[in-house]
Amino acid sequence: MHGFHAVYLKDRGQDACTFCHETPMYRGFHADAALECDDCHGDMTTHASSLLLSEKDEGKEQSDKYLRILAPGEEVTPRRPWTQEPSCTACHENFEAPYELNAPNNWNEEEASLYRLNVDDTGMVPCAACHSAPHAIYPAISDTDNIQPLQYMDDVRTIGGGNCAVCHDMEMDYPAHHPGMGVE
Repeated sequence: MHGFHAVYLKDRGQDACTFCHETPMYRGFHADAALECDDCHGDMTTHASSLLLSEKDEGKEQSDKYLRILAPGEEVTPRRPWTQEPSCTACHENFEAPYELNAPNNWNEEEASLYRLNVDDTGMVPCAACHSAPHAIYPAISDTDNIQPLQYMDDVRTIGGGNCAVCHDMEMDYPAHHPGMGVE
């Protein structure tokens, strides 16, 4: 799908994504920082080529036809759709704001390291339980994205952000979910 369309949507930046995908598809911190789809997924050529290169590695002949037209260059890393996505740790180290955007072409190695499958440092709480979906990291623009924190805390911040009692019935004086950071 992307390989075929990339031939026609090459060099169109964010518009190449919004022709088909909802706009704005992502909300929250990343949108507030004025990031666009290609800041994480790469431009249409990189995005499509990464998928086509993976198909080529699997022996799918059709991929060569589109790769010749797109001419992505050697810097594109093949990736498997839905099991390899931009890695959060390509830009974020120790849960800090990034100093440099490195996500495009930095795919997670294993499906288990996808954001939707990641857990906190205790190994028990999924990241999305507190931070929401990857395209709507709290606090998000729309109150519909903040239903959980609004319901449990009457606040749009990340669940437990400054209020551990939302989930814990005992005093929390150490940062169990993100050691090295202040008490959440």
